[in-house]
Amino acid sequence: MDMDYVNCSCNPERMHICPNCGAYNFSNSANYIQLGTDNFQEKQKDVVVLSELSEFRYTDEVKIAMTLLYHKATQRKTKRNAPRRAIIFCCIVIICKERSLVFNPDEIQLALDLKTKDINKAIKDIEPIIGRINTSITIEDIIKAIMKTLNMRETCLDDIIAIYESCKKVSPLFNSSKIETLAYGLVYYYLVINLPEFNQDFYFEKSKIAKDTVLTISSEIQKYMKKP
Repeated sequence: MDMDYVNCSCNPERMHICPNCGAYNFSNSANYIQLGTDNFQEKQKDVVVLSELSEFRYTDEVKIAMTLLYHKATQRKTKRNAPRRAIIFCCIVIICKERSLVFNPDEIQLALDLKTKDINKAIKDIEPIIGRINTSITIEDIIKAIMKTLNMRETCLDDIIAIYESCKKVSPLFNSSKIETLAYGLVYYYLVINLPEFNQDFYFEKSKIAKDTVLTISSEIQKYMKKP
């Protein structure tokens, strides 16, 4: 595919995307690059995505959504270095949450070489443009990640969250424990009740929380749920 090229202040060489500032010409469709894995096209024209997203294993359609959100957040103004990467971080997390995709904000932050202060500044800068941003991970996000490692059906999520909501209303332990601890205890309890023959050794091997702690959470759930 023939490409028009643009120059930017970051690099005097001719290139279609600058990896530092993302400079390219929106007015010419020749400057868009084809994404290969999903054969995804928008309105029969090739679509460009942020170069930083090449490091992440999302589908092309998801990367396009992240890129479009970035354009909206920056109002298509050039951003460089940490400010640019911090806005990209926000866009990745927002789209992952919107599409119920499993993500780890710490890993994303590390991959983009960001400090927390960079992210906080980006949030402050772009919230007036795109609305309130919550980049923190929730218990639902963690449960989804656990379920994925166990190849559990997505339909199980609503039942597990319902257990969480019920116990949170009455359990002091639920209101004082970290959400990661609760997530592992909730999934364990759910499996014990609905799939008694599941491999508990495998579960505790994969768990990031100590076995005794998971069992404590499971016992706490039993106090407040109808099923023994």
